[in-house]
Amino acid sequence: MKFFLAIAFVTIVVAVNAANINIPDAHKEKVMQIVAECQKEMDISAETLAKIKAGEPFGADEKTKCFANCFQEKAGILKDGVFQEEAIVAKFSESFGADKTKSIVDACRGEATGKDNCEKAYNLHACFKKNNAY
Repeated sequence: MKFFLAIAFVTIVVAVNAANINIPDAHKEKVMQIVAECQKEMDISAETLAKIKAGEPFGADEKTKCFANCFQEKAGILKDGVFQEEAIVAKFSESFGADKTKSIVDACRGEATGKDNCEKAYNLHACFKKNNAY
């Protein structure tokens, strides 16, 4: 199944709104579907979601960390807290280009660390942001 998600989590939401990234409409729809599912599952407020969509920093509280995990797991970026390098390269190269995708994967390879999957996802999100993934 080919769908994209423009790196991360939450990360992807920001990318969807970025004019300089070529993301097919079908992928945008999938991203928004995942965002809606995770917003409901994690009970994220509309205000917090608006900040995430606007690319503003979002809190490091447990709920928002778990929102990042929910998104990344459903998007295929993480699987049971493990960074899915090959899947990311396959999914994102079309939208970001192979070189940029590989560069981001290389930079963030060891960043999915933490005491639980929510913290791993949040740390990976921070790496994506630091490396201009979106």
